[in-house]
Amino acid sequence: MTELPDARSAPSPVLGGGTKLALVLIAVVGIAASLGLGYQEVGLIVLALLLLTWPALAFYAWARHRGDLG
Repeated sequence: MTELPDARSAPSPVLGGGTKLALVLIAVVGIAASLGLGYQEVGLIVLALLLLTWPALAFYAWARHRGDLG
């Protein structure tokens, strides 16, 4: 009989959070540049993304710190 692997011994994700954030920012800047937007518009888009995602990221970090996510 084979046993299922323990979830605690599962390998960590290949990409870290900072790498994912950098990839998203590169994608946003690339799409905005291909649409012909200027630096000011790209900056406003990045600022809006940071302001809109900050509460969700803070809540995720808080819940993870508490151990509520598993």
